[in-house]
Amino acid sequence: MLDPGESYGTIDLNVKMLRPVPRGIELRAKGKVIHMSRRLGISDATLTDNDGIIYAHATSTCMILRKEKIYNVTAFKSQEIRTQAFLKAPAAVKSIAASNQRHI
Repeated sequence: MLDPGESYGTIDLNVKMLRPVPRGIELRAKGKVIHMSRRLGISDATLTDNDGIIYAHATSTCMILRKEKIYNVTAFKSQEIRTQAFLKAPAAVKSIAASNQRHI
């Protein structure tokens, strides 16, 4: 779901233990993504045994930290210019940076 180099931060984690987990039995954890938007991911998971008995249920909400495309332009002695207008219009970035370079 995430591209290489992207990460997330947990906003909410809720775990409900439904019954005690006995020793010596094999358990299976199964998780799925319920919803994924540009900034949020919501998932849930269950912990069951081979007979399908549920021992725990969990939900999680995470903030997605995606890479943003930023056009870095060196101007004003290596200070990076980063504004929303530059993200949307690379030609404008080059024009402004060229103008600034003449004044250095």
